[in-house]
Amino acid sequence: MIAWKSAACLLAAVSLCVMAGCSDSDSDTDTDSVSASDSVSDSSQSDSEDADSDDSEEQTESDEESEAEEYLAGDKLTAAAELFGGDYTYTASVSYSDDESTVTEVTLVSYGDKVYQKAVSSGSEGLQTNAVYLFDGSMAYAADLNLGVYSQTDERENLNTVLSVIDAELENTATRIPNDEAYTYEEYTYTGSTYMSVFDFYFGEDDSLEKYTVTYLRETEDDLVETVEIGSIEQSVDESVFDSALEGLESFDDFTEDERLGFCQNICSEYSVSTDDMYTLDITTDDFKTISFDDFTTLIYTFA
Repeated sequence: MIAWKSAACLLAAVSLCVMAGCSDSDSDTDTDSVSASDSVSDSSQSDSEDADSDDSEEQTESDEESEAEEYLAGDKLTAAAELFGGDYTYTASVSYSDDESTVTEVTLVSYGDKVYQKAVSSGSEGLQTNAVYLFDGSMAYAADLNLGVYSQTDERENLNTVLSVIDAELENTATRIPNDEAYTYEEYTYTGSTYMSVFDFYFGEDDSLEKYTVTYLRETEDDLVETVEIGSIEQSVDESVFDSALEGLESFDDFTEDERLGFCQNICSEYSVSTDDMYTLDITTDDFKTISFDDFTTLIYTFA
């Protein structure tokens, strides 16, 4: 589970890892082998084909054995994941190293195919996050309760970090584990082309998950550390949150161009977002007619 403002960062890391895992690194090698075999002279082709056949059978057996090897996360994270095997309600407090005064209280509810997450921030100046993500079993929505609008999103997102790490089969590592005898640890690392994400999970005396950190290591920027303090994990849900999540909100997607223009102008006026602020993000007033939900909320939370 992650706070609203960094969801894209972590989910991107996980999705990239999954995509990398789907690539078939053996396919190019197989193609090269076929091309090489085509160049063998007629006098030695039969013996070569027999040898290639044996090698191919051995390679097939090796591939089958590799495919049969099941990814296993550490014992403690595997046990924690079992708590999320059915319906559950999960709460946590989230903070970031670049703004430690802001704490985001997050509630994640999973019920069958449905997912609900609410994130409410407090502690620093400016407009604070008050947002909801909802997957109602068929459609996904992002809602901003401060602005009173929601928008349909592309797909169901996995907002549970424990399950995401296991689903992405991240490598179990031991490079940044803290030295604190009050906890035992398991660490997992995702390595991208220009950054790394290191997940350190902290377990108490009874092996219960008490907190975790995500350290984003970036080549051209300072490291960013997300700290998640676990509040509770319960195998029960309040089903009413799925029915009430969008109550009283307007659909940003259903606005006409003139309605979207008027709405955006009113919100900018309410939160003192100026045209100079808009120009900083290359947004003009006329752009409000067709601006996306994500671009508009980014503008407001950047300058409100």
